[in-house]
Amino acid sequence: RKDHRALPQHDHAEVNRRGARHAGLGLGVRAVYPPSNPPHRVDGRGQEPELRQAASWVRSKPGRRCADPGRHHRRRHPTPSNHVPTRFPITSYLFPEIGRRRNAHLEKNPDANIISLGIGDTTMPIPDHILSGLVGAASELGVKETYSGYGAEQGKAGLREKIASKLYNDKIKPEEVFVSDGAKCDIARLQMMFGSKVISAVQDPSYPVYVDTSVMMGQTGTMDTDKSQFDNIVYMPCNPGNGFFPDLKSMPRADVIYFCSPNNPTGAAATKSQLTELVKHASEQVHILTF
Repeated sequence: RKDHRALPQHDHAEVNRRGARHAGLGLGVRAVYPPSNPPHRVDGRGQEPELRQAASWVRSKPGRRCADPGRHHRRRHPTPSNHVPTRFPITSYLFPEIGRRRNAHLEKNPDANIISLGIGDTTMPIPDHILSGLVGAASELGVKETYSGYGAEQGKAGLREKIASKLYNDKIKPEEVFVSDGAKCDIARLQMMFGSKVISAVQDPSYPVYVDTSVMMGQTGTMDTDKSQFDNIVYMPCNPGNGFFPDLKSMPRADVIYFCSPNNPTGAAATKSQLTELVKHASEQVHILTF
């Protein structure tokens, strides 16, 4: 169908769903919306015609194809002149790439003894006192009298009280504790709060999610393939030459500093004096420090 406005509502959902699947494969895909929402072009590298051509073909129904169903709508609803098309640099998450290289090396060298520095994994069973707590809490959900439904958005009150008292010696209040679902999600939520106009500073090397979420939020420019680094990100070298602590005096201006100690992947832990210097620097230069 040439005009996507003629598509029933469920067809729009199908086009969007399939488009998202293509996006996961690294193709640049235009998001297709119902007529009430003018479409914004989202493509993989911006202007390459072969990607645009690949992106324009999405399946609206089994056995039926439509070429860029939003193009007629864009003629009637042109993109605002101040709108900058979003660009998502096509890159790879670090740990799967390490896994692919490791497996390729093992195919050629099956007897190689590899110490993997890729994604970490657990190697020991869960202790009994933790496992029994998990089993007990799960069992309560199967009984009407103890069923609780959704938990508190900050985490269970009893758990937050224990964290505040046992781990922080009551130096913080339970209300200041947030039990989340993991570091990746937390970092992404912070990036969403900061938005796309900020410049982030990260340790080099560092946990890859800091950079990945900056890319996803549209904060970065193009990638320098020789250095494997993005424009509009401040990389703070942390290596044996500087004691694994960045030279803050020569550091370019950034809005947000992400600092992880002990560092991932080096394991280097900053001293109290170094952390004091970092906080002082962030206060004087009006940085947001995410520790």
